[in-house]
Amino acid sequence: MPRLVSKYFGELDYSTEAAFQFPEGIPAFEDQTGFVFLEQPQTHPLVFMQSLGDPGLCFIAVPVFVVDPGYRLELGPEDFAALDLAPELAPRIGSDILCLALVTVSKEAEATVNLASLSS
Repeated sequence: MPRLVSKYFGELDYSTEAAFQFPEGIPAFEDQTGFVFLEQPQTHPLVFMQSLGDPGLCFIAVPVFVVDPGYRLELGPEDFAALDLAPELAPRIGSDILCLALVTVSKEAEATVNLASLSS
């Protein structure tokens, strides 16, 4: 079983099936493609997106329905292909796919979630 080192969670074992790959990285972190999603009961509903390549890089996220209970997922053909999903089946958030909104944390301001990137 692979092991990762995290600045915030110490050493953690994870299964290779639990690792998620962003082939193009994520905006401003294009060189970081592998992540593991971690949940801690004491911080529910927060989900921590720990980089497999950088022990100090860990994003905070929340399930999209926490931010917008009416959220409707819209995927294009390239999204279905990237996620290896059948285009004729509409994936259900929470049972078929995980859909998270990243939380922005700053010392100068309160934590926020980018609602402008979510569409209903």
